[in-house]
Amino acid sequence: MNAPQALDALNCPLAGVNLIEASAGTGKTWTIAALFVRLLLEERDGVSPPAIEQILVVTYTKAATAELRERLRRRLAEMLALLDGKADGDDFLQALAARFPEGQARDVARQRLTAAVNGFDAAAIYTIHGFCQRVLTDAAFESGQTFQAELVEDDAARLAEIVDDFWRRRIVAAPLLAQVLVERGETPDAWLAEIRPYLSKPYLKLRAPDAVRLETARWVASERWKLLASAPELVEEGLALFLAHPGFKANIYRPDTMARIAGNLRGWLALPDALPELDSDSRKLLDKLRPEALAKGMKKGCEPPAHPLFERMEAWLAGWDVYMGQVANSLAGLKLELIAWANEELARRRGVERSRSFDDLLTDLGAALAHPETGPLLAAQVADSFSVALIDEFQDTDPTQYRIFRRCFVEEARPVFLVGDPKQAIYSFRGADIFAYLAARHDAERQYTLDTNRRSDEPLVATVNALFGRDLPFLLDGIAYQPVAASPSSGGRLEVDDDRAPFNAQWIQAGEKELSKEAAEQAAAEGCADEIARLLTLAAEGR
Repeated sequence: MNAPQALDALNCPLAGVNLIEASAGTGKTWTIAALFVRLLLEERDGVSPPAIEQILVVTYTKAATAELRERLRRRLAEMLALLDGKADGDDFLQALAARFPEGQARDVARQRLTAAVNGFDAAAIYTIHGFCQRVLTDAAFESGQTFQAELVEDDAARLAEIVDDFWRRRIVAAPLLAQVLVERGETPDAWLAEIRPYLSKPYLKLRAPDAVRLETARWVASERWKLLASAPELVEEGLALFLAHPGFKANIYRPDTMARIAGNLRGWLALPDALPELDSDSRKLLDKLRPEALAKGMKKGCEPPAHPLFERMEAWLAGWDVYMGQVANSLAGLKLELIAWANEELARRRGVERSRSFDDLLTDLGAALAHPETGPLLAAQVADSFSVALIDEFQDTDPTQYRIFRRCFVEEARPVFLVGDPKQAIYSFRGADIFAYLAARHDAERQYTLDTNRRSDEPLVATVNALFGRDLPFLLDGIAYQPVAASPSSGGRLEVDDDRAPFNAQWIQAGEKELSKEAAEQAAAEGCADEIARLLTLAAEGR
């Protein structure tokens, strides 16, 4: 893979598919604003620049959208003030203004900027969900969507009802499974929290555990039980020996405990064809009939009772334990069933209620674009509405989102600028998908990087460069680390007189036992607070 070239925001082509890799502090928002101003002012291939509402800007949170909107508005105002001779502007704006000399070219540029500033409220700056909602609303016929779908911002209550319904149908109706779940502390709420990240993701491939192992384990346990139950005389003979044996320790084999063991076993033998469903208490009691347990329960100098019953009990309980292990493993398959059930129920209820969640916005638009007949019409309409797309925080994109952008812009030959930090694309807990990012990189005609950190001091940046400057620093081929230079824009420098290096790792002492997540978070917060207090104390001492 060739290393990306440093981006020259003033001179890079405003065409094709462009991937801009931007590490923290390298001026990502400044770059987006620079491209935004150029797109509004410069002609491309003899075509007039688009109006402000034709430049799509997408980011991933409402807060980021509000900040980006303000930064873009301010940048346009700065450029307009420069063209009007009311301000000097920075080097970038001065160089861009030089392309529009006094006369007609500058007058046209002023008119375009004035229209953009005055009409800025119409700027197409959205979250990904806001963009999907607009497309689905504006193109209801092409997308096959209802005109009056209510957007439900929080579908937690609806999801809880769906999971509860599944729990009643599949868990409560299966006593053995319910018993396993109770003993493991499983609850519907816990299952919902576990499956929530996997809902409304049609690109996921769900692979259930091997059901053959579960059936095989059950067959083995059943056959061993039948072997035991087929010889009631042998069982009674063994139980008589067990109950009458005088050598047991009274604190381990109490008479009432021994009577319960015999009573339970005789009760199950009354139904010899049904595999007993042991709860944890029954399982512990029967364990006392195993030869090893009998030997440990003897008084000093006494021999344990020996009988074929105890050998068969050992074999059956071993088979039962394997079966219970496979039942526990099958929970993964049950959770996959729950994911499929929840997706189907969400779609059904959404249709009945005429509602739509944020996840639905993505999946509905993705499905509409994929439709063989109406999908091309919808993609063409989006491309007609937006002449160019600037996608911020692109590292947080998942496959559904990238297919939407790819279908509407890449395949419709619209210029696209994808701006993001590939190093952050490895964080799936944020919804990112590293392979969606790699697919976009494959589509990109040009790859750039922002190669100067304007936030951090040189020793810190150099240390980070050294830390990650190795082969496969993120364990995936295709995600490399691009070293950056340092040029803090503030000119400020933190000097601390404590003989420490600019880069330090703080270690949390766990002690003999592993820390829980909550305890580790608390320790990390305290460590951070301690460091802040230490620096403030040094500041008070003039250090």
